[in-house]
Amino acid sequence: MACERIFAAATIGLLAIAHFAPNGARAGTLESEASTSASLPASTVSHARQLLRAGQMDEADRLVRNALAGAPDDGLLCLAGEIEFRRADFAGASSAFAKALELNPENARAHWGLGRIDQLHFRADSARRRFSRAFSLNNRDIDIITSYGEYVSDAASRAILLRNVAILAQREQPERAEHAIAQLKVLERLQGRSPGRLVSPYTAYRLPLTGFHPAGANRNGLLIPVRINGGKPLRLLLDTGARGLSIDARSAKKLDLETLTAAGLRGLGDNGATGSRLALARTVSMDDLVFEECLVEVSDHSLTDAADGVAGVDLFERFQIHLDPAARVLQLTPFEETAPGSPNSISALGLRNLLLVNARLDSGKEGLFLVDTGAAFTSVDRHMMPAALQQGRPIDLQGAQGFLGGATRVGPLELQVGGRSIVDLAPVALDLRQISQIEGVEISGILGFSVLGRSSLKIDLRNGKVEFARAR
Repeated sequence: MACERIFAAATIGLLAIAHFAPNGARAGTLESEASTSASLPASTVSHARQLLRAGQMDEADRLVRNALAGAPDDGLLCLAGEIEFRRADFAGASSAFAKALELNPENARAHWGLGRIDQLHFRADSARRRFSRAFSLNNRDIDIITSYGEYVSDAASRAILLRNVAILAQREQPERAEHAIAQLKVLERLQGRSPGRLVSPYTAYRLPLTGFHPAGANRNGLLIPVRINGGKPLRLLLDTGARGLSIDARSAKKLDLETLTAAGLRGLGDNGATGSRLALARTVSMDDLVFEECLVEVSDHSLTDAADGVAGVDLFERFQIHLDPAARVLQLTPFEETAPGSPNSISALGLRNLLLVNARLDSGKEGLFLVDTGAAFTSVDRHMMPAALQQGRPIDLQGAQGFLGGATRVGPLELQVGGRSIVDLAPVALDLRQISQIEGVEISGILGFSVLGRSSLKIDLRNGKVEFARAR
């Protein structure tokens, strides 16, 4: 049986966590994470957080609840908030962080937790203030340093905090230390310049697309022709569920890419993070649209036999994005030329340029679904599906990290998204815990091309808005 492919959140390893430092950031004295409560054993906080980082939410939750049964504690309340955030219960998380601040107004992680909720909801100014407050209270916490630095433009301050993250994380979180060191290499190579700068005029563009047919006549996505360093056009899968540009090593030959550092491609699949390298392209162009000094992830393995790689739409974040699958056109419109937001648009949540929308199944269960044109099928996490509906036909799927075991076709599924009904006749049930762990929040499903390809799609990455046109 031919393998059918699904691409979901093919996270560019080194771009997934940006370790920056804002203007005026101070290095401070480095120390390990600890509870702000003098009465709480640090081991309890440390153990619970280790469980949470390992994806063992239920175990972490039991430990925190049992400890809180003795007496209220601001450190444990923060952990309770982080667990609820991971479960996508943002109201519960906000309540826990607020209670922690009632007990201790100077709890840095409570301010940080509220900042994460603001950031997720595109409340950038509020998130910036909360992260700044958290950093002023604890400039030695890796999570706080990372979040605080995402709003900086000063290269020297970035470098200071990148080095601090590398030092703090090297023992207990070596992968984050490696990310910080790699980002420092990128920063030094670009000398503080932002990657992916637009060099062609900031005007409207209409870019042609072609169909993506990996397994026969069925169209499972759209391809955009991309030239890297003036080379021959590459066919990249246009993917709202991915970040950055990713190509396979075969396609990278003769493109004169400058390797910056080793990397790791993460996403769905049974093989774990796969080998790759992060490279720098002098130019990336699509027709008359041109960017310079773009980061390109070069994968050691083929991402798909029917395309040369994947193009995340975050490259176009400066524009209002309008994808028209029927016309096979990608329209980009400058924000100053865009009319006020449509009343039909849906407010989405943002995870570093991935968009999530709330969806309700006909069973009444609700959860966050990733808007992902790079996924051939609409998928639902198994915990959302009644057991009787999970006994479908097994199907072979492949993601960014290889084959996906245990996926099954299930019956017709109706979703309510933003007040409109979306029906998929043959969705897929699979285990999405892996991608939820990578992204740090529970993802209950994926809106794939099987539904997104039936109508036009408008995306505003600046303000977190999505608009689904009525199916033709």
